[in-house]
Amino acid sequence: MGHTIIKSVIADMRAYIKTVSIIDRNVAFEEQADYVVTGIRQCGKSFVLYKKARDFVVFEADWADIIYVNFEDDRLAEFVKEVFSDLVEVAEEISSHRPIYFG
Repeated sequence: MGHTIIKSVIADMRAYIKTVSIIDRNVAFEEQADYVVTGIRQCGKSFVLYKKARDFVVFEADWADIIYVNFEDDRLAEFVKEVFSDLVEVAEEISSHRPIYFG
């Protein structure tokens, strides 16, 4: 998969996250931990992650460090597990420090 497509998906998600209206929820995350957010459809999982991404930008990161990939994006229809290395390469190209992955 081309790096240009992946960069475009990431850029579009950043733009969306910056402008989307988010209802603040009382969800606590521990620092230096990895999370998988699960739940039924339409319960707000993505918006919890959008809020977390915004919080990273406010408190410790730059938008260049936020790598949010919506795997339901039609442009990623051909994405297979072998392409994850491309995603990591793109993140290293566009991130100013340590990439923070959301998806």
